[in-house]
Amino acid sequence: MKTVSVLIALSTAMVISMSISATEIRVMSGGAPKEVFAQLTPKFEQQSGNKVVFVYDVLTALREKI
Repeated sequence: MKTVSVLIALSTAMVISMSISATEIRVMSGGAPKEVFAQLTPKFEQQSGNKVVFVYDVLTALREKI
C-alpha cells in the first residue's frame, strides 16, 4: 500500500512540476520504490525537459532532513 501511495505522490509531483516549469525536481524517498522510479524517470525527463534527482535514505533520516 505504501508503494501505491508513493507512486501517486510522485505522479502528482510530476504533474505539478510541469505546470511550474521546474528544471530540477528533488525526490526524497526510502529505497523500496527505487526500481519503479528508475523505470519511470527517463520517460518523464524526456517528455518534460526536467531533471529528477533522487535522495534515498531510511525514513527517519528523511524526516530529519525535511
